[in-house]
Order: sequence, then C-alpha cells, then structure tokens
Amino acid sequence: MMYVAPLLVPLAFGLAAAAPEPDERAVLRSDRAGSLAKPQPLTVDALAKLCSDDPAATRAVYTAKIPASGFDFGAYEDDALPLALDRSLLALDGAALLHADEREAAFTMNEADAKEARAQREGDALALDVTFRLAHREASQLESCFTLEGSGQWALHVEALSFALSPKDGAPLAKLDTEAMKRLEAWVRPGDAKVRLEARALDGVVDAEVATGALAAARGAIETCTAKVREAITDPVTMAYVADVTSAGKVEGVRAEMVTAELDEEVECVQKALTGVELPRATKAYQAQLVVALDRPGFEALYW
Repeated sequence: MMYVAPLLVPLAFGLAAAAPEPDERAVLRSDRAGSLAKPQPLTVDALAKLCSDDPAATRAVYTAKIPASGFDFGAYEDDALPLALDRSLLALDGAALLHADEREAAFTMNEADAKEARAQREGDALALDVTFRLAHREASQLESCFTLEGSGQWALHVEALSFALSPKDGAPLAKLDTEAMKRLEAWVRPGDAKVRLEARALDGVVDAEVATGALAAARGAIETCTAKVREAITDPVTMAYVADVTSAGKVEGVRAEMVTAELDEEVECVQKALTGVELPRATKAYQAQLVVALDRPGFEALYW
C-alpha cells in the first residue's frame, strides 16, 4: 500500500541521508565470522580476499596480532601509555602494513604497569591485538588497500576499532575501544526509532505549535502501534494523514494521504489512534494535517 501526496509532507522532517545497507548491520551484530562479536583473524588468505574488493570481505571486522617488533609506544604521560600510530603496524611477518585512521590511542595505566608493558615489548613478550575494518574509501584520500608491485607487501588503510596488549602468557594487560568502535556499535545497535509528531491546520485557523502539543495525547497509542516497526526500520518512515476537525477540536474522518513504506497494519492502527484526539478549538470546523514520523534524529550521520 503506497499513498502519494508529496505536497502534504512538512519540510520540517527533511530528507534522510543515505545509510549503509541494512544487511550489513545484521551481519555485524550476529555471531558470524567477521562480526563485532567474532572478528575474523587476518591471515594471508583473508588478506588476499580483503584486497579483492569483495563487498562482504571489505565490510567485515578483522583482528590482527602485531608482534613486539611491529609496534611501539610513545612517551608515558598523565597516567596514559600511548601507541605510536604515526607509523605502520606490521602483521603477518611484514606482509601486511596497517595504517590506522586513529592517530591518538592510549592505554590508561599507572607508571609501574606502563614500565612493565614497555619491558615486555622490548623483551618480545608482548603483542598488540588490533580489531579493525578496512577504511571507507570516500572518507580517506588514500586507497584502502594497495601494494607496490613485487614488494610482497600489502598496505591497508584501516579503521581501528580496538587495541589490546596481550602477553605471551596471561590475560591482556590493557584494552581500549576507539571512537570508531563507539560509532559503529551505535549504528549496529541503535535502539528503537523515536516517534515524532506534527499537526497543523491546512487553512491556518489554529496555531501549529499548539496543535502539535495537543497531538501528544495520542503518543502512547501510536508508540504501541509502531513498536515492531520502530525496532526493525533502518530508514525513516513518514505517515501523513488529513483529518476533519470539528469546531470543538475533535478529530474525525482521519485518512492516510502519504506513507513512505509498506505498513498497512501500522497505518490503520495509527489512523484509529488519531481519531478522537482533541486539537485546539476554532470558530469553525477545519481540516488538519497530522504527521507521524519514525526516525532516529542524527542517525544517518552516525556511520559514514
């Protein structure tokens, strides 16, 4: 069921920016290889696939173990031991050079632990575990994956998600999640979309802000009507209705004019929820446009 009456959609709700494909979100929050819960180890075979422009491979999450010779620390300061990310991280015996988007990443630890971590690295007893994705090309001036002919090395421009210091024996000394990880997790598990409401008289006989405030009386019922779809949608949904309003403010004759998704059951349920709502009184009966928008404000900007 698709209704079209585009002139009735308020400009206040705007147009949504493009977002990543919903299948990508499902994969990342699953327990499949390449998900956030189960990063895929970076091997020589995985490296070849990663650099082949395979869509599934280039969007997956990976983990690489960087030996002591493949990373270094910066100067300890203010209870923080920083990684030296102004240089490449070397993995797979030098076959993979990871250039991290993150230029600042530091482990929170006291001075004694920082000295111990530095000593373990210098004694070849400490590795750096990096969880990452291939950096998005449009977000960088560099190619995400490239090689110099005959070098036997691949350089990866990566979006680092987390770092962990792992001794050869024992539990990790320290771990940190990057801002990129926080953004990605927020995109993968954004929570339910919110309900936004707007009401206005088509002939301007009542104040739109007051009318919108009055429409809030139906919010609870509308949230119940849209509970399942608000959990599932990845793109904003708008339902626009026109209703007859008596001079006493009672909403009657609600009919859907435009819906941006196939949601027959929800559209009918919301239509019933809007019927009987009391909008501002007027000296005469009037028509009103009632808009229900389901979205996550700022959601499209969370990731890419």
